[in-house]
Amino acid sequence: MDLVSKFFARLARRVGVKANGISLHSLRHGAATLALQGGTDVRTVAASLGHASPSTTLNVYGHLVAGAKERAVSAIGDAISQAQADAAGGASRPA
Repeated sequence: MDLVSKFFARLARRVGVKANGISLHSLRHGAATLALQGGTDVRTVAASLGHASPSTTLNVYGHLVAGAKERAVSAIGDAISQAQADAAGGASRPA
């Protein structure tokens, strides 16, 4: 265990947090997981983690962005439908 991890464990005990099995690395992993599940883009998460490339982040956390392609396609479809509706009924609408 490195010095920073030992300090974290000591600090957790001091403030009454039971850090059984919780390490700085697991907190880092948890933060990245929450960010990706919350919709933060992979490049931003990669930069936050200090990864040189977003592909590193995707290799570790790729399973968390499953369904992203489907959501993107759905969002594009929704935008096209909205644009068509606006064009059909919104020609006389003020900008």
